[in-house]
Amino acid sequence: MPHRTTTQEIGRQTVQQVSEALSGSDRRQYERYPCPYYAQAFLARQWRDCGVADISAGGALLETTNCPPVDDMNALFVEDVAEMPGVVIRHTGDGLALRFDFFFRRPGTRGVLMSA
Repeated sequence: MPHRTTTQEIGRQTVQQVSEALSGSDRRQYERYPCPYYAQAFLARQWRDCGVADISAGGALLETTNCPPVDDMNALFVEDVAEMPGVVIRHTGDGLALRFDFFFRRPGTRGVLMSA
């Protein structure tokens, strides 16, 4: 069975990774992971199915045709992982980038992401 990345692994960062991110040698503060789970985003005041191209402890790149305005508050639900509120920070050709602001553990899940 292939290894599935847990939210604990996503949220765990080494001192070296954070140091590199802050020094500018790597602009991303958190490592990104593919997201093989079913996901929905709260866009345009309703839950909609969406793809998640990648996810980190700081945000996610969503694949969707429903793109709310930049700075709009939204949420991402990833099945069996978490429901994470966030802010749209930019639009992409295939969807949008969402920056997480808070993380809530869903009942019955094993891991929880840390605040960005």
